[in-house]
Amino acid sequence: MNALNTLYTKCSKKLNDLNDNVLIFVNYRGTGLKREAWFYHWNKAMKYNGLKLNPHKARHWFVTTRMKMIYERAKDESEFHRYKEQLIVYMKWRHQDTVKAYEHYFNQEEVRLIQLDMHEKTKHKCTLGLLQPIYASISFSLLPDICKEEELTQANGLLDATICLMSFIAPGATSLLLLVSPIHFMFVFSSIMFFISFLSLLQIPIRSTEKVATWSKRFWWAEMKTGYRIFFKYPFLLKLSLLSSTVQFAVGTAMVIGIPFIKGELNGHSWEYAIFSGAFPIGYALGMVLLTRVPKTPQTMYLGLIGGGLSFVLLFFVHSIPLAWICELFGGDCFSTF
Repeated sequence: MNALNTLYTKCSKKLNDLNDNVLIFVNYRGTGLKREAWFYHWNKAMKYNGLKLNPHKARHWFVTTRMKMIYERAKDESEFHRYKEQLIVYMKWRHQDTVKAYEHYFNQEEVRLIQLDMHEKTKHKCTLGLLQPIYASISFSLLPDICKEEELTQANGLLDATICLMSFIAPGATSLLLLVSPIHFMFVFSSIMFFISFLSLLQIPIRSTEKVATWSKRFWWAEMKTGYRIFFKYPFLLKLSLLSSTVQFAVGTAMVIGIPFIKGELNGHSWEYAIFSGAFPIGYALGMVLLTRVPKTPQTMYLGLIGGGLSFVLLFFVHSIPLAWICELFGGDCFSTF
């Protein structure tokens, strides 16, 4: 191109030194190529290289690769915007909104990759979710073998309270530990804890020699009907179970939306979400200590429920991450009394 420009025009500058208003592609008269002539050479070049590409797609490909390069090389937000402004100037876009189409594409691609990663992780979560209720049910079924009949009520309460307490404390404690330890260490630690639990169960002696009926569909159905019949026999127990399950659902929902709230709405970092996630179980543990000093009455339980619900309402008005931490700490403290 340098040779052609020098040959057919009076300009002696190289291609990289040309002004913006100087023609790049010229014919033998030194004038600009017409559309038909330009496409003749374009199609010829595409055929020679075995490509099927029009100029618009070539431009789109160029911008897409440059945007990808910007996403990969930018170290922070300011550097990303600086690179993007340079691309806008280079492409001579009249409207800066043009680049948003490419940003939208990369945002969609990022979401797609996140969804694929979540899909793989969900498989493991589903497996653990299926095993946990089986494990918990079997642990309750061992109590009649290791406890006296008059101790069953207290033993069931202690076991259920321990499971609930750990289900609250474990996610937050793990989030805080991830601040100082790699995630692979946490997987190894969890596996070791499961194995220790297994060894502990092996040490429990089975004292009962009473034979039970062989499990079958008919026996299972009869047992389940008997259980539900006794359950619905006590309306207060039914109402309390519905209330408790609703609250547990609300708490579970709050745990799920914690990440988009901290990292999306408040533009927080991973370590800030870790503290946010750990604030609730810390408050829950503090509330358990507080519970030893307050009367255990229905009024205390309802006040804890109202306070826990209020902590969710306060998060709607929160615009700083430290205040969000305080709300979660307050919520955990209240829910323990419930």
